[in-house]
Amino acid sequence: MATKKTPKTPATKSPRKQAGADYSQFASTTQSSTRRWLLTSAPSDGRQDLSSVNRIQMIGKSRWGIRNSPTYKQVMDEVVLVTLGDGLIPQSQAKDPKKASLYEEYFRNWSKKCDITGRFTFGQVQRMSLFGCLVDGDSFLILTSDPKTGRPKVQLIEAHRVGPTKDEFNPKCVDGVYLGSYGEVVGYNVYVDGDKKDRFIPVESMSHVCEFERASSVRGYPVLQSSLNSVQDQLEVFELEKTAVRTASDHVMLLKKAGGMLQDDAAAQFAGNGGGSCERLASQMGGKLAVVDTNEDLTQIANNRPSPAWIGMMKAIERDIVKLLPVEYVSDPSGITGPAIRLVAAKVSRIAAKWQNLTIDTVCDDVYDYVISWGIKNGELPDDPNFNRKIWITPRDVTVDAGREASQDRADLQMGLTTAQAILGKKGMTYDEVLETLATEAEKRINKAKERNIPLWMLYKPDFNWLQQGQASGQTPEDVADNLDLPPPPPSNP
Repeated sequence: MATKKTPKTPATKSPRKQAGADYSQFASTTQSSTRRWLLTSAPSDGRQDLSSVNRIQMIGKSRWGIRNSPTYKQVMDEVVLVTLGDGLIPQSQAKDPKKASLYEEYFRNWSKKCDITGRFTFGQVQRMSLFGCLVDGDSFLILTSDPKTGRPKVQLIEAHRVGPTKDEFNPKCVDGVYLGSYGEVVGYNVYVDGDKKDRFIPVESMSHVCEFERASSVRGYPVLQSSLNSVQDQLEVFELEKTAVRTASDHVMLLKKAGGMLQDDAAAQFAGNGGGSCERLASQMGGKLAVVDTNEDLTQIANNRPSPAWIGMMKAIERDIVKLLPVEYVSDPSGITGPAIRLVAAKVSRIAAKWQNLTIDTVCDDVYDYVISWGIKNGELPDDPNFNRKIWITPRDVTVDAGREASQDRADLQMGLTTAQAILGKKGMTYDEVLETLATEAEKRINKAKERNIPLWMLYKPDFNWLQQGQASGQTPEDVADNLDLPPPPPSNP
């Protein structure tokens, strides 16, 4: 019986191996002999890129820069100044205007001494919170209460007081931030008792002031951490140049000798009397006389330090340090004119608005709601459905055209394109405060007019012809000047 032959299966070809490319199509990933290779790690989450050790080191160096670098300290102070000024002021938007006034007065009285230590106002709390965010990368604020009276208080927590657990490792605590199952923040680990013990603070009782750059980050780092090396370079180069300038200033003359020692014989021969000295001869002729020997040269050293190249390098380093704000605003506005000045001012206002929103969202709103709700709960304030609605009055914007902007604001107000509160907010004022002040001034005018028995209009607008209404000073009759007992002006026609 013939056996059945099994057909041969064709051999499968192995896939061709692609040759590795010697260079990338992207120039940024191509290694070059003219540029050093960056030893970067593989991309990962922000909480892994920023370790607790690196963050603490950056905080230490940033605080060192604040203590030692005037330029670094100035740019931080300028940001806080243009952002907060004397502090952001709330204006209640409660449904009942009377209750809104009570809320504002209650919060204003509370703001005078609002922290747990009884030392700081709410304006100072705002400035220190933002300053810590800029210098350290983040800062914290605990909503607490006075242990004696039970009244609401706040407690400032600096960045180094929040970190990983020290008692035992907790995988849910990432650099002092406790995370839930979905990555949400549930609390913070605060160091107490001299940084020896851990204390859990729930997220509802703690505000985290930080400008996050990535969604996966849980902590911040100094906003100018990339300039910290330039801060150190500026200080070291400046001290070295100062030493060189002092050395060059100390050596002003150079005597080039061909050999031998300088003798006083030349002075005696020059005097013609066989005696004398350089000092005596100089006193007779006036000024100072220097006598050198044959083949000798006395040259004055010209001090050309600091050089223009050095000054340019220092300006470049300074520009790198103050990049949080335009360098023309921080240090040298003399190099710009016209539209460039307005551009710089507009940019500073945009930067200030950014940090104002951060402070309002992370500090001001939480504190205001906490204080007012406590007052309502304990019967010190009446309830209102919109008790937590408010706006925050910010400092005046940086501008170089105050007159032109004020004129445009008045025109917009007349056309109904803006509100009085929006205009007053630019000046750091509230509409209610201005109305109250105007009413007080009007009441004082009325009382003073009754007291002195004079027409009210004399005190209302004394700058326009207080002798007679409706006439310019050139149209006033001479006999009117002797008659000051004038009746009040007639009502204007509608």
